[in-house]
Amino acid sequence: CPKIHQAIMADAKLDKMLSMLGEMNTRLVSLEKKVASGSTGSGDAAAGGAGDSASDADLPSSVLAYDDIIQNELAAFVAKAEALGPDTAAQAGKLKEVFTTQRDMILIASKAKKPADAEVMELCKGTGEAMQAVEGAQNPRSDFRDHLATVGNAVMAFQWVLISPAPVPFINELAGAGQMYGNKVLMKYRNTDGGQPHVDFVKSFQELIKALEAYVKENHRTGLTWKPNGVSVAEAKGSVSGAAAAAPAAPPAKGPGGPPPPPGPPPPGLLDVKPADANAKDSGAGMGAVFAAINDGNVTGGLKKVTKDMKSKNQAGRTGAVPASASSSAAPKAAAAKPAVVKPPKFELAGKKWVIEHQIDNMSMEIEECDIKQTAYLYKCEGKKSRSVLQLKKKINAVTLDSCSKTSVVVDSVVSSIDIVNSKSIELQVLGKAPTLSLDNVNGCILYLSKDSLDTTIVTSKCSEINVVLPSEDESKDPVEYPVPEQFVTTIQNGELTTVSMNHVGA
Repeated sequence: CPKIHQAIMADAKLDKMLSMLGEMNTRLVSLEKKVASGSTGSGDAAAGGAGDSASDADLPSSVLAYDDIIQNELAAFVAKAEALGPDTAAQAGKLKEVFTTQRDMILIASKAKKPADAEVMELCKGTGEAMQAVEGAQNPRSDFRDHLATVGNAVMAFQWVLISPAPVPFINELAGAGQMYGNKVLMKYRNTDGGQPHVDFVKSFQELIKALEAYVKENHRTGLTWKPNGVSVAEAKGSVSGAAAAAPAAPPAKGPGGPPPPPGPPPPGLLDVKPADANAKDSGAGMGAVFAAINDGNVTGGLKKVTKDMKSKNQAGRTGAVPASASSSAAPKAAAAKPAVVKPPKFELAGKKWVIEHQIDNMSMEIEECDIKQTAYLYKCEGKKSRSVLQLKKKINAVTLDSCSKTSVVVDSVVSSIDIVNSKSIELQVLGKAPTLSLDNVNGCILYLSKDSLDTTIVTSKCSEINVVLPSEDESKDPVEYPVPEQFVTTIQNGELTTVSMNHVGA
């Protein structure tokens, strides 16, 4: 019907006009922000890691919106990280590289049609390496270990460029991996003297993740947006690299704008295929001869027939057993493995931190003179024949057990928290108060709490076999042991997820 056709054409034109108006609005907002900050379009693009000399008017709205995050939320977070110290500042610098490399990929996608999956993975290589650097910046011995873990455990959310059709929930889920550590920072430093920079660090990172979610929801709702009628990825990369070569000098944050030169040819003979037998015939042999035989239907015509006397079971002195010489010749290779390095034990006070490392079967460790400004850090303490035991006689600020096994700790009281990470077969007894007990990747732990510590908050993540022993209300009775749930049931109610622990009811 002509009228219906005209109506459809009118709707299509209207959608196109609305799309153009939305893109123009995004560019005007971006330009307004940059004018207000006193910066120019091309200079900001270069400083943000674009590496091209195109003006803002030549860039798609998806790239301009990503530049806004780099210049606002990311810049604010980097400033907060640098204000805390060198550890957080170094990790924030690596996070900037993640944004820079991903910005380049978004720019290429805006010019190119979607390539094969292998080529997409190659484009993500730079971002993946930067993400690994951010994750690797975590340091359990640092005073800012929870700050570093907040960012290091959430950085995998930047894999959203590979997710389709719902990248926004993916970002929310992966970013939540670092939320537990961010909450620990907030609980430790909120409403404390000098703690505001730590709180600002966590909140600034949360705002950065929220900005990334909003950006992806607006510009890449169903996955990274490619240009349907665009050029190839190679041409798009060439145009971006060519523009970078012509661009004026930018701050040396990223280094050369163009991609690295391609690798040279392999050494002579590296790719030459040599026959396994020097006497092998080379008259048209190889895969061509194999396919020719298949086409002729005579696949087994050239094979030799195996007679009965040629079989191993019919030959004297031939058995299926492996000769002793063969097993003995392989033994030295297995014995050549390097022995495990045994590091010397350490028990010392470094500044305000008690460092206790590599203690084995030491059941007499005690710290009598400690105060609320000091912390205790146990690393790779273990028991082989018995257990390693540490007693803290007085109130201390915090205690951390990292990569320990068969270790027992008796604590008088702590000001902030007791953290147990990457450990197994742990026993912890709190004689006084402990506001928070945090367990991450722990396999087997018994927590003995006193009457003064019944208001303790216990946070577990990726843990198993965790039990809590509580004192009975009747002092004449034995303490009661309760298991911490390991299995959970998630249901959908009224469009929302509801999770409860699994209850096992016996017959």
